[in-house]
Amino acid sequence: MNYNITIPDKAQIEHPIFNKIRSFSEFEKGWHFGEGIKFQDERINTALTVSEVLSDIVSPKLDAFPGFNGEIALTSYPKEKYFEVIIESDACFLLTVEDENGIELIDHEEFKSLDHLIKGLQKYVQEFLWNTSEYSQNITSTQTRIGSLVSHSGILPEEVFPSLSVSVHAGITVAPVNISFSTTPWQQLHRYTGNSTNTKFVLMG
Repeated sequence: MNYNITIPDKAQIEHPIFNKIRSFSEFEKGWHFGEGIKFQDERINTALTVSEVLSDIVSPKLDAFPGFNGEIALTSYPKEKYFEVIIESDACFLLTVEDENGIELIDHEEFKSLDHLIKGLQKYVQEFLWNTSEYSQNITSTQTRIGSLVSHSGILPEEVFPSLSVSVHAGITVAPVNISFSTTPWQQLHRYTGNSTNTKFVLMG
């Protein structure tokens, strides 16, 4: 199956997740209390592409998390499940899928290329989601959905949380940070994740 990927042009971006991902490029070395390296442009562009893939294949409800070592975690929230892709510093991809009870269906499966990741996502969407009404369609090609389901005009007022210390997905406690994120008309994002075994991700808007 051919899957055509186009990195979104900045002028065409309306989905707020792209602005959040692009903002990671502004982080300088030591961006979080002395920790955190500068994000490479190539990884930012890869994250934009993967977020578009997740929006098309899994769900347009997305969030992104910056890692201290230059990794970027992207999470898509279909129904009660979530799909998390971590873009590693070596350009590999790690996929984790959990169900509505927090049970890991897929635990950090590694993909060496974007094409392999796409095939893996298609496989697991069919396995875990296509028996629901949300996934009755056949995915045969990329459809540009950026801005069609989420736009700045459709964002509810921003919710700001005080400094928190949050234990997340892999049992790692992230440093206290100000969590600020925008919610959508469909669903407030109730899950904060983004930690591989050896990586800390910061939760931020």
